[in-house]
Amino acid sequence: MNVLTLSINSPKNPLFYYQIKCRITSIGEYWVYEKQAPQGFQHNTGVYKFSVAAGETKTIDKSVIGTNSALDNQPKNDPGMIILRKRDQDGKVIKDLSDIPQGNASLAGAEYTFKFYGSDKVEGAPLKEMVLATNANGIIDMQAIASNNHLVSGDWFVDNTSGLYMYPIGTITIQETKAPTGYKIDNTLYVGHITESDTVYGAHMQIEGAINDNIIQSEQDATSTITHYEDSTILGGLELTKFDANTELASPEGDAALAGAEFTIYNMSVNPVKKLDGTAVAANGEVVGVITTNENGYASTGASKLPYGDYKVAETKAPNGYLLNPFEASFSISTDGQMVTLNTINTGSKDMPIMGDVQVEKVDKELSAWNKLVNTVKCLYVIVAGRSPRQPAALLGTPLLGVSLRNAVSLMQANKKKGRWILALIFTR
Repeated sequence: MNVLTLSINSPKNPLFYYQIKCRITSIGEYWVYEKQAPQGFQHNTGVYKFSVAAGETKTIDKSVIGTNSALDNQPKNDPGMIILRKRDQDGKVIKDLSDIPQGNASLAGAEYTFKFYGSDKVEGAPLKEMVLATNANGIIDMQAIASNNHLVSGDWFVDNTSGLYMYPIGTITIQETKAPTGYKIDNTLYVGHITESDTVYGAHMQIEGAINDNIIQSEQDATSTITHYEDSTILGGLELTKFDANTELASPEGDAALAGAEFTIYNMSVNPVKKLDGTAVAANGEVVGVITTNENGYASTGASKLPYGDYKVAETKAPNGYLLNPFEASFSISTDGQMVTLNTINTGSKDMPIMGDVQVEKVDKELSAWNKLVNTVKCLYVIVAGRSPRQPAALLGTPLLGVSLRNAVSLMQANKKKGRWILALIFTR
């Protein structure tokens, strides 16, 4: 057996497959196998057999042995069995929000930029770069990029044998570069190091920094690792003022008060939202919370209390001394820090004060004289029928004499409703 020992220089950046290339002129049969892998590459245990005839020069390279042969070396790598999951930050506290967005927000469309550097530091230009987007469930599956339409731009390393995305020895960075609808972007740069290990693929990746209060890492003997990258929801608030409907002022009348009016806020968004007290969620159509007016008729949720979405507010309790107003208003929170204001006479709530009946009795000389007049003066009145008292069509009944003026007036009003007219002649006593 002829023995031939070859060596190659170890590359600085193990980013692709290396092959040895040699020329052999000695006649005979040869077996080629790898005794030691170059630094950063996996050891190849395969054996390649060939022969050299008289006068033949044999070149051993990729064109002869093909791809994935005994002479190929694959970089040590982590196979990238990572599932990146975006979730709402409030999901850490409220279980019902652990895997869904709030209000009209969405977990889809968050974009993350992945960069690879061929050393143990983040320096210089990256050797690989790609942008991936989350799906409707807020997930990026590193091994289903094509089928889930995650890829926005760029490319990455692919294992020629398994077809899986992989991470060679070096440094990787992950950063959110576009927030999904309804959320604020997280600009944190997460750094991961891929180092040699005794695992199947020869490398292990660990991302530095706390994500969801844990160190996230990819395990090569695991099916996947869930990595939670959390975003804060866009938040806003509501403030309103109650007015007196009579005076159109934010001050009460009499002994009434503007304090104590209650306004109920309802969630009208697609998804649940965190309630004002922060302890639970309100689904579509459910109560988010109640705000109450102070002595100036002012009520507010406070800033950053209502997540991105649609809402309705209605007056559900009137303050003391006022009638309940069927006031309703719809509003939306669409930008971070937005404060919806219903503080004018045209936009705020206006309540009517409770009003009572007033009776006034006036007793004086004039009133006494009138009562004496209507009770003592006697009248002669005649009842006629027709279009008017000046054009009577017929005389009805017998003229009456000696009826008081008060009674004559009453009779006149009663007969007028029946189409009859009264001719009254007033006589003195």
